[in-house]
Amino acid sequence: MNNWDSLLLYPLLTILIITLYAAFLVRRHLTTKKQWSFIIQHFLFWLALSIILNLNYNFMLFTANINWKNIGILVAVSASFYATIFFIPASWITGLLNRRFWFWLSYFSIIIGIIVALSAPHQQVTFIICALLFGIAIASNSIWYLCFNEVYLYRSNSFLTVSLLFPVVIIANLSGANLLNFVKSIAQNQTLDYYLVFSLMLIFTVISFGLCFNLKEQKAYQGAFNVERLKLAKNFSWWKVGGILVILFFVGLIREFSQGDFYNLLLAQQTWVAYHDLNLVKKYLHLTQELWWIAQIMAGGLLYPMVVKKWGLRKAMMIAFSLWIVYFLLVSFTKVPELWLVGQLLNGFAFAIIFTIIFSLAIVWNYRISRRPVTGCFSALNAFTTFVAQLIQRAISTTHRGLFNNINVDWNLPVVQDDSFNFSNFHLLVIIILMVCLAITLLLMLFVFLTIKHLSGEYFSRENHDFDCRVLAGTIKSSEHIPGVTLSQWIRPDH
Repeated sequence: MNNWDSLLLYPLLTILIITLYAAFLVRRHLTTKKQWSFIIQHFLFWLALSIILNLNYNFMLFTANINWKNIGILVAVSASFYATIFFIPASWITGLLNRRFWFWLSYFSIIIGIIVALSAPHQQVTFIICALLFGIAIASNSIWYLCFNEVYLYRSNSFLTVSLLFPVVIIANLSGANLLNFVKSIAQNQTLDYYLVFSLMLIFTVISFGLCFNLKEQKAYQGAFNVERLKLAKNFSWWKVGGILVILFFVGLIREFSQGDFYNLLLAQQTWVAYHDLNLVKKYLHLTQELWWIAQIMAGGLLYPMVVKKWGLRKAMMIAFSLWIVYFLLVSFTKVPELWLVGQLLNGFAFAIIFTIIFSLAIVWNYRISRRPVTGCFSALNAFTTFVAQLIQRAISTTHRGLFNNINVDWNLPVVQDDSFNFSNFHLLVIIILMVCLAITLLLMLFVFLTIKHLSGEYFSRENHDFDCRVLAGTIKSSEHIPGVTLSQWIRPDH
């Protein structure tokens, strides 16, 4: 049975990871129904979206009558492109109204998108409409973090919020991919796959929407701290936010090129050259994605208890950048596919450490200025880097430019068996890209080393890991903690 991993191994691995992370959340003092309701709601929401993203709905889904050589069409059917547009309005509007407004809009967008996809499959206009609707839903990403921090932690712990929720999103991505492969392995019929997958998405979305009614927002703790509290904190500066966004831009590009389409093609081609086994190529492509996600889950869980409280931000980011350098050297100068798989653990861990730190800092500064969508700008730029990198990679191949002249690549199984494909030149091209990534990493190390104290405010020092908690200690009394909602263990100033 060639697909035993999709039918048995990865479903069991998914269940194991979910179980272990649930136990981790219990240790983090998530014990009440309302807290678990939020986590499950968040998980199901991203599980539904992750299925679409894992279907490559950013650019393609199954088959369709679309001219992929048209760059305008590649842009129009990209959910990341629309998410880039909607992230800032989403953050700004929900700051004025309430967070649930965009949640509801996201749920309705997903449901309408699913109905459209089921009603008119494989049509160009369907792709564009669905990409737009799913882009609206993706734009809720940072709002989930803000909402959790405001409802359950009274804005007091951005790093803990990211440490708890970031792995939930990654586990949803992993679960969505494994569920998709499980369905495709059982059905083995493209039409049946299509309707079954979207039906499952609809079920997950409806359940998540039902749980949304358990979420009770607290308007008093939404948005920036009051003037009295802000006097105790470092001053907000757009230069600080700009520095964080500079790091994000380059980290986002490195993320996409270090494990994106070109890397997958290189891994697939190298595995094919070494073993001439398409089934093994499929398994390695699947495994490299699993390892990438598992490493991020581990890094996200360690963000608050280890990275912030024990290592410190500068040390943690230096370690992460060093791991990236090792990864780039490993992939560039070895031709052993198994070593590349191990390298994905380094790649995923390094990226997640850096990303969760700068995202947490974006949330910190979001509460230091009124009615300015700092997290919206952060998430918009993150989506933009994803879109641009994927567009470049797909555009080069689909328009048959350069090395891809007269070569058709199936990105679901990117193995080119045509003898006219110059693999050695492609390998050299990828090595050059990775060396550029390495050079950027070295520059980022220098930039972070010189600026992280300024960018991170009070959180540069490990002793200030609970700074916002101590800022709020004078305004929140234990008697004000809402039973069954507040994570009071993490709000105590002496924690």
